[in-house]
Amino acid sequence: GVVESAEGKEIHLKVHSICMHGDNPAAVEMARSIRKTLEENGVMIATMREVLKG
Repeated sequence: GVVESAEGKEIHLKVHSICMHGDNPAAVEMARSIRKTLEENGVMIATMREVLKG
């Protein structure tokens, strides 16, 4: 995949996991939006338990 840096540069990555932290009122909605976008693009959402089971 590709992510955009804070400076606007494209960085090509092979991502295996995403860790999110948020302590502001928008954090939950941001997580929902990210999940929706991932699922719309064929990314499987799994719990850590599911990942470790293989």
